[in-house]
Amino acid sequence: MRSGSLEERQHTIQLILDECRIKGLQATYDTVNQHYAWYNRWYRGYITTGQLIGRTGVRFRSRITVTRKLGEVTDKTTYMADTTSGGVSHIPATMDYVGGYVSGSGGIEWTAADWARFPKARKFRIYQGNGPAPAIGDYDEIDVEKGAVTPAEAAQLVKARVLGGITWTGIYADDSYAAETAKAIQALGENIWNGHVVLRLADWSLSAAQATAKIGTHIHGMSCVGVQFASPSSNPHTVIPGTTVTLSQANVDLSIVDATWIPSKGWGANITAPAVTPPPAMQAMAVILPSGATKRLLSSDGGATWR
Repeated sequence: MRSGSLEERQHTIQLILDECRIKGLQATYDTVNQHYAWYNRWYRGYITTGQLIGRTGVRFRSRITVTRKLGEVTDKTTYMADTTSGGVSHIPATMDYVGGYVSGSGGIEWTAADWARFPKARKFRIYQGNGPAPAIGDYDEIDVEKGAVTPAEAAQLVKARVLGGITWTGIYADDSYAAETAKAIQALGENIWNGHVVLRLADWSLSAAQATAKIGTHIHGMSCVGVQFASPSSNPHTVIPGTTVTLSQANVDLSIVDATWIPSKGWGANITAPAVTPPPAMQAMAVILPSGATKRLLSSDGGATWR
C-alpha cells in the first residue's frame, strides 16, 4: 500500500472519525487505523456504509440521550465544569472534564494547586486574551467573546499552533462569534482550517438534551465537541453534579462534552498511530495478458498495490 507520512495518515483518520460521528458509526482511532484502507475507501465514496460494516464490523452508535436529572449522561457524553480560580473548590475532584483559565488577573487564572485538584480529569486550558498569550502548547481552547479574544486574533492563534505542530485547537464561542471565527480561520487557507479546529458552543437557551444532540455535529464547519448550556445567570439553581452547590453559589458554568475528546490531541485514548499492518488481501482475480495467457492476480485492500 502506498502511504503518505504518518502525519497525513493521522490527519485522514481524524477526518474519517469526524465523518463516522456524523453518520452515527461507533468507530475509534484504533479501529480506523486497523482497517484504514476500508475506512478510507468509504470516506472517499468508493464503498457504501453497509459494505464498510460488513468488512470491518463497525456498528452504529446508540442514540445519545440525556435525562432531565443531572448526573445521568450516556457513556458517549459527560459533564465539564469551568470557572475562575475562585470557584475551583466547588468542583468535585472526580469531574471528568474541567476548564480553567491560563490567563487573566484578579483571581481568574488557575494556580498550579487548582489544576492539581483534578489529577484524573481531562483539562481544557482556556486562553481568554487578558495578557500575553501563553506558549502555543500551553492552552487548548480560545475564548472568543466580547471582552476576550477577537475572531481575527483567534485565527492567528490557531495558525501559530498548526504551524507549530499542534493539530487541534478548541474555540469557545456563541453561534455568532463562532461564525465570525470560522470565516477568519478559513481565510488563512485549508492547511490551517481543515481538520484543526473544534467548537465548544455557548448556548444557554438549550436544555441538556438539546445540547447533547449537538455533540458531533458541524457548526459553521467546526466539529462540536461540547456545549455550554448552563451558567450562573441562565441556570442559577442548577446543582453541580456530585455536589449540593448550585451554579450561582459556585460561579461555575456547566457543559456537556464528547467523552472521547482529548483537548489539543483529538479523539480516543491512543493518539500515536500504531505500526501500520498490511491490509487484508481481496479475492484473487483473473486477467488475460497480451499473449492470451490467463494469470490470477491478488490485489491488496484498496487496490493500491498488486502482486
